[in-house]
Amino acid sequence: MATLEAIACYLADSIAALSAFQLVSHPLGQLPVFAVQLDPAIENWSVFQLSEKLRARGWQVPAYTMPADCTQMAVLRFVVRAGFSRDMADQLLNDIRRAVQWFEGLSAPLPESNQDEQAFHH
Repeated sequence: MATLEAIACYLADSIAALSAFQLVSHPLGQLPVFAVQLDPAIENWSVFQLSEKLRARGWQVPAYTMPADCTQMAVLRFVVRAGFSRDMADQLLNDIRRAVQWFEGLSAPLPESNQDEQAFHH
């Protein structure tokens, strides 16, 4: 569990260092799970669209809106499971950076698709 926590902390801190994201939770001293939201200044894309782009690269990083009192907040949830290595974390970070760079190159907002279709169902 200590290794999973260390990888989750590394991943959370690395994502938080990207200007596009803000940490909602941090895994330090907790389960190896954390959430991020987009910087409120970002208007051309959403966490749902990023989740979809990451899914195309083989990653399962679900995007969710928060419960009833906070439905305007949407987050990406990261869960570091057994078998997830530091090398895999670096690969995921590279894919996130690549996706963010692509999104930042947009000249206009992407059309919103139905979030229900993009949501993960477990």
